[in-house]
Amino acid sequence: MTPAAADGAGRLAGGVAGTAFPFAFDPRPTATADPALLAHDEIFFNAARLDRSLALRTADHQKLANLRLERIAAPEAH
Repeated sequence: MTPAAADGAGRLAGGVAGTAFPFAFDPRPTATADPALLAHDEIFFNAARLDRSLALRTADHQKLANLRLERIAAPEAH
């Protein structure tokens, strides 16, 4: 990601680029997650700061963020 793209991502999400936002307050970004995320009861976000995190129940995040589920990670080899 170029610095300009990172700045734009931060502006759209309302925080510091490089953090993991649970929600965007701008309707343009689409929240996309890998379906494997749903195997976890709880997930953690940086809460728009690099020095603070928050925990959120995965089911609540899926519902509130209206997540689009798409395979974005390779399956783990066993």
